[in-house]
Amino acid sequence: MLLSFKTARRVFLLIGFVFVLSGLTVTALNVAQVIPAQYDWQGPLFLVLGATGLGAASWGLREARVWPVAVLTVAYVPWTVLGLIGDARQGYWPLVAGEATGLALIAWALVSTIPAILDARRVK
Repeated sequence: MLLSFKTARRVFLLIGFVFVLSGLTVTALNVAQVIPAQYDWQGPLFLVLGATGLGAASWGLREARVWPVAVLTVAYVPWTVLGLIGDARQGYWPLVAGEATGLALIAWALVSTIPAILDARRVK
């Protein structure tokens, strides 16, 4: 069962919001010196990825186009997979569960956009 294009867009927006919240959280923890300095780069990266995803989903996916889906794939998939692997190695199972759910939602939304994009391309 595929999501509607509108629902897939909402999933991408939600994932972008989660990335932004993660970036704010990690940045705040770094400023408070609660986590090691080796993670300083992660907060800004999550903020940039979240903002990129939010922009691609909110402006780019107003219509069924290929480029926003490509941007969303690059912004979300590799970093979610890396986070999943890193957190699994450290035994952070609640984070692993959340990232696995997020990855499944991203994949579902990506697959769900394909029919709308193909239909839009056929019309042109």
